[in-house]
Amino acid sequence: ALDRALRIARLTHRTTRVVHAWSAPAPVVTPLSTPFVFDAQLRDQALHTASCLLEQEIAAGLERAGYDVAGPVLGLLREGLAPAVLAEAAEEAAVVVLGTRAHGRVTALLGTAVPHLLHRATCPVLVVPERAAAGEPFRRVVVGFDGSPSAQAALRWALDVAHADPTQLVVLRATDERRLPSPWAHVRQSAAELRAEVVACDPRAEHADVQLVPGNADTVLPSAAGPEDLLVVGSRGRGGLKGMLLGSVSAYCVSNPIATVAVVRADGKPVELRLDESSALAD
Repeated sequence: ALDRALRIARLTHRTTRVVHAWSAPAPVVTPLSTPFVFDAQLRDQALHTASCLLEQEIAAGLERAGYDVAGPVLGLLREGLAPAVLAEAAEEAAVVVLGTRAHGRVTALLGTAVPHLLHRATCPVLVVPERAAAGEPFRRVVVGFDGSPSAQAALRWALDVAHADPTQLVVLRATDERRLPSPWAHVRQSAAELRAEVVACDPRAEHADVQLVPGNADTVLPSAAGPEDLLVVGSRGRGGLKGMLLGSVSAYCVSNPIATVAVVRADGKPVELRLDESSALAD
């Protein structure tokens, strides 16, 4: 996640904020234990350990990047649980970059921070698989497009990425209709009609590779992007239930990551990767 955030920051001349959430060690209490007093010295030791870890990780990330970083790289150390700390830090970010596993404990594949940020962050959230070559350019940017507001936002953001780090853009639509009713339901269309709809959404997509692919979106999209690709999806597509922040397709893509996955919300704050005011944020 740090390697990918540093690359995005270099391409877009942004500040990278590397966030580390720490908490004081909890005592192990048994019925025979003596009362535990967590004094200031122990807290200071925990804070010092967290600070050293953050400095070491930033230094290692800069070394992997060859120190070729355009903007400042700042460490942000906050006491608290990672989901809450990252959600607060993400309020001023242009993009949040997360790994798929939590550190130092046995967790589910995504840990605890990723689902929390996907529901809380108003900016795009990038989820980087553990084995991704995150310091290299993406081979392709693949975006799912079903015409919904979230998909339109995802297409525009994917175009920003593809233009910032010149990369092939592939726009996919699954041809099988979703089972749930939708205000964006449409008749089956030809590839030419899909291209016209995509270009109408953003003229920069004129030269994109636009494809109609048979199958359901939750099957088509994850299998269309490999470990060297970026898969961009809207937070809620045509089949999403009203009021849900994260649709089933985007949730499935993030839960089964082969490629790096970006989730873009239509109701989020308008940000573009080409601007310089905001920062990339890495956990």
